[in-house]
Amino acid sequence: MDQSSLINYKFGAGRYFQESGVLSVTGAEAARLGRRAYIFGSTHALAAAGRGVEKSLAKAGVSFETEVYAGFPTLEKIESLAQKIKNGFDVIIGAGGGRVIDASKAAAERAGVPVITVPTTAATCAAFTPISLCYTEDGRFDRTLWLENEVAAVVADTDVLAAAPARYLAAGILDSMAKYVEIANGSPKLDFDETPVERHSAYYIAEYIFNVLKARAAEAVRDAGNKTCTKLLNDVFFINIALTGMVSGMTRGKGQTAAAHAFYNGIRRLFCAEARDFLHGEIVAVGLLSQYAYNSQPERVSWLRGFVRGLGAPASLSEIGVAETEENLSALFDFMKEARFMQAPNADEKKLRASLEYVCGGAERA
Repeated sequence: MDQSSLINYKFGAGRYFQESGVLSVTGAEAARLGRRAYIFGSTHALAAAGRGVEKSLAKAGVSFETEVYAGFPTLEKIESLAQKIKNGFDVIIGAGGGRVIDASKAAAERAGVPVITVPTTAATCAAFTPISLCYTEDGRFDRTLWLENEVAAVVADTDVLAAAPARYLAAGILDSMAKYVEIANGSPKLDFDETPVERHSAYYIAEYIFNVLKARAAEAVRDAGNKTCTKLLNDVFFINIALTGMVSGMTRGKGQTAAAHAFYNGIRRLFCAEARDFLHGEIVAVGLLSQYAYNSQPERVSWLRGFVRGLGAPASLSEIGVAETEENLSALFDFMKEARFMQAPNADEKKLRASLEYVCGGAERA
């Protein structure tokens, strides 16, 4: 049997650690995978977690080298990092947010070594998923890499996560909530008899995520602002990183490239300068306005706009710095219709174009 034609499902990470002080297990996890580690992280991430990671590695007898990373994960930087790793390293440890972790995962795969991720915010599920987003040097979205290898271990220290600005948690909440609406892509809901079981089960996990976060998001963001890891905040960290990452894996990226995430990619490709200061989940949330309309649920748009603004996030195209013109909407449509899960026979281009009107402020229409 030709294995290249088989569908294989990646559920995310081989191991997941989340609690206070859990950076201390990084060394043991690295030692399980090799004897020489390459630590890769941003300045902020290394200030938050670097010392704990290095101390743990030293205790476990794992030698290491540390690189401070800046900028976007371009194909060139990923290849350069992979070449460094090939020069005698057994494992890479990526510490930081989505960009650093995406570069670490992709470089690890090219180098043929396992990767440990150490998220320093709960703004995305990047630490968990076998997917990397690539950009150009100036920050334009380039492509999505669908990785063959899963993350070996995630080390999510709640002390580190709780110290991050509350804005990152809010963005992660919005990104997580988007999966439920995106998995249905084109319909108000999924029917069990007409849907593959892996997608349908992911849909119900995503529904659980959506309902919990809908009810508790504001409280969790307040807790994050207080820099105290309450039970609720701990739970939301798990939801944003692990549970949402599992949903993405079960759907083979379906929740990453439906309308809301295709919108994100389009904004990052076409309007990267205008939207440079906005986080992944913030842009996805604006795209989710369109996703609701595309799913034939335009009546949900007004609620979502209020919910998003209640978390302090932008809720229209103009609020992420992009002019609400027909020219810009048409450019976004031309980009989005080519996305992996927005193509025929499953997509309706006329409905997609009409749905984009809803990303404009005050565009709630019957």
